Amino acid sequence: MNKTKINILFLIAKNRMNTSGKCAIKCRITYNKQRHEFSIGLFTNPKNWSSAKQQAFPLNIENTQLNTQLSLIKQEINQAFFLRPPKIPIQTSVLYGFGNMGRTDVFRII
Repeated sequence: MNKTKINILFLIAKNRMNTSGKCAIKCRITYNKQRHEFSIGLFTNPKNWSSAKQQAFPLNIENTQLNTQLSLIKQEINQAFFLRPPKIPIQTSVLYGFGNMGRTDVFRII
C-alpha cells in the first residue's frame, strides 16, 4: 500500500519583526520532498511562540484566537489534500491557496 504523508509546519520569521515587536507566522507544506512556504497573514510575539508545539503561549484571549486560526488553516489544508480524487497528483503549490485564510485569489495550479 502506497502511503502518502503531508507535513504542515507553522514557524515564525524572527528576522522580519514589525514595529510593534511581532513576527509573521509562516506555513511550510512538505509533500514528496517538495516544500512550499508562505506567510499566512498572522503575527505573534516571539516570546510567546513555542516552536515545539507550534502554538502561542500563555493561553490568553489573543493567543487562543491565534491558535484557533492556526488549527483551522491546518484543517483546510488537510481537507484539500485528503479529499482530492485519489489518482490526481498534487503539488505543494496547489495547497498554497487553502492556507491563505480562504483567499482563493492566490489559488493556483502548476
